Amino acid sequence: MKGSLDAIVLAGEGGAARPIGEGPKALLPLGGKPLLQHVLEALDAVPRVRRIVVVGARAELETCLAPLTLAHPVDILEQGATAYRNFWSAFCHLQRNQAEDPDRPVLVLAADTPLITSGELEEFLDRCDLERLDYCIGMTEERYLTRYYPSDTAPGIHMRYLHLADGSLRLNNLHLVKPLRVDNRGYIQDIYEFRYQRDLVNILRAARDLLRQPGIGWRALYLYLLLQLAEAGHALGWRGAWNFFRRRVSRAEVSAIASSVLKTRAGIVETTIGGTAIDVDNARDYATLQQRWEEFHRALPCRE
Repeated sequence: MKGSLDAIVLAGEGGAARPIGEGPKALLPLGGKPLLQHVLEALDAVPRVRRIVVVGARAELETCLAPLTLAHPVDILEQGATAYRNFWSAFCHLQRNQAEDPDRPVLVLAADTPLITSGELEEFLDRCDLERLDYCIGMTEERYLTRYYPSDTAPGIHMRYLHLADGSLRLNNLHLVKPLRVDNRGYIQDIYEFRYQRDLVNILRAARDLLRQPGIGWRALYLYLLLQLAEAGHALGWRGAWNFFRRRVSRAEVSAIASSVLKTRAGIVETTIGGTAIDVDNARDYATLQQRWEEFHRALPCRE
């Protein structure tokens, strides 16, 4: 994409978010800084970013970030009950006193991705085609993420993927979206609530909701089940099953279903650096990042 844009950082608690320790997860220390500070410093190094809005536990975030000096203005808003409400309140805050523009994009990202770099943000934004898409969904291929897997001597982070005919992709927490061009915005909250796809209840709820989508329910459910079966084959090391199921799902079909469900023009945009795919989702992953922080941080490739 060309031109400048604003960014929304979701740092809220509650809802489907899994707590880790006491206090806001965004303020957990790692590498001598709160998780949120890693994200803000990466955004601050991207020239095309104009303003940054953070949504979370406002009083605690303001106290922690008060000593931080950034080039870009940062507004901190109090969190609501859900991630979608937090996103929408931030977008409305950015829209205040401005003419409504349905083609205005915003960059949306999570506060718990400490391996984020300005290079990966630039790579993602450069690859987003806003003439063709209204919602760019960031993903990273598995081959760029194996450096974070367990080794013979140290723990690592295993991730779930979308196993497609042309590659295994991980959602990387980067979203570039024109909110006013997404007619079914409310469904984004359902996706967030059910994102822990290791939980059988969430899998069944997601399947139920997809089946209810008018006109595409059965096709959406079929592709969803293929993706789940491919992930099961991958996790269990059943290569034959993994190949059988993944080869039946194309990237174009996934983008088409996402577009139909959200009632917008959605598509996958890949990054190759991979730091944003690593989030602090649970206490185990946080402990792994604490133990291997220096190694993981040094291993981040520079953008070519």
